[in-house]
Amino acid sequence: MEESKLNRFAHWLGPYDYNYPLIFAAIVTLYSAQTRVYSYAYNFGSARTEFMMKSLIMNIFFGLIVVSLFRFATLFRRSEFISLWKYLAEIFLVMCGVSSAIYILNTAIRQRVGLTRTWGPDDTFLTFTSKLFFAILFIAFTHSGIRTVRLRLNRASELIEELQGKYRSLVESDEEIRGQASRYIHDRVQAEITIVSTRLSKVALNEGHDLKSTLQPIVADLEKIRSIDLKMVSQILTPNIAAEGLDGAIETLCNQYKGGVEYIFNLDSSIRECNDDISLGIFRIVEQGVINSITHGPASRIAIKFERTLLDTYLVEVSDNGPGAIDIKPGKGSVIIDAWCSILGGVKEIENRPNYGFVLRVTIPVTKQ
Repeated sequence: MEESKLNRFAHWLGPYDYNYPLIFAAIVTLYSAQTRVYSYAYNFGSARTEFMMKSLIMNIFFGLIVVSLFRFATLFRRSEFISLWKYLAEIFLVMCGVSSAIYILNTAIRQRVGLTRTWGPDDTFLTFTSKLFFAILFIAFTHSGIRTVRLRLNRASELIEELQGKYRSLVESDEEIRGQASRYIHDRVQAEITIVSTRLSKVALNEGHDLKSTLQPIVADLEKIRSIDLKMVSQILTPNIAAEGLDGAIETLCNQYKGGVEYIFNLDSSIRECNDDISLGIFRIVEQGVINSITHGPASRIAIKFERTLLDTYLVEVSDNGPGAIDIKPGKGSVIIDAWCSILGGVKEIENRPNYGFVLRVTIPVTKQ
């Protein structure tokens, strides 16, 4: 138990990465407060004001010296992590430098600028020891909270990177599954349907008129499924953006969900500038937006907007005229949108308008190009 407390105290004592602005502000504040004691040696008025101004300038100069000493001491750190004893030795050497600086300022500069002992008398062993302990404790008190916040921020950054990795894995897995399903439909299912259609055609040619007239519509339906429906499903699973363009792929997507829904397209010509990753991401975001509007709306009119803004961002917006909702519960579609926003550096915003529908708004920086 005692050893645990000792370890906690040693950990609290150091080592720390110095916060130079904080150390500078502390030095200037402490020595400026000390200056007031010496100001009473001057008459009230211009003489005292002149002394205070000169002292403030010299205290700022002294603060820069102290900060420089701390900065110089860290140059000898061979790694990011140092032991407590090396850290304490580092502060000891810095305080030796501070005492030397006070001695030089008192003997060489003070008389030239017409000041009393602004920084106090030269250090004795007792005053040096007290200043050393004060410096160690002051840094521990002021830097422990900063270190805790920094550790938490580092942990948060690690969690964000981990989440982004999971988002990327989710998107990659989703695209891989879609690609496998698309290839299976295109290769295996279409081939099987083609074989069945050919066999039915042969049967129809060899049999009587009644059977032929019965089989021919079946063959026509199979051909329709093979040539149209399966092709459209394949395009949804893996959109052919390279051939159709992003705007064409979005229109093809909407045609698949056209039943009773009116689509309004407002797609800027800059949509053709997007690279493959951004185009696929925008397609998936629009896809999820459309699906959510239809399934959770339900909406009868969906507007899809794309433009490049003056802030050098791509704006993607999917809005509907559904009833909206009071409570929004995130689902799989929302996770996929979040994943693509994470990959593309985008920002998602959902505007819920009860009785007026939803608006999905995503901004993506052009720099991701």
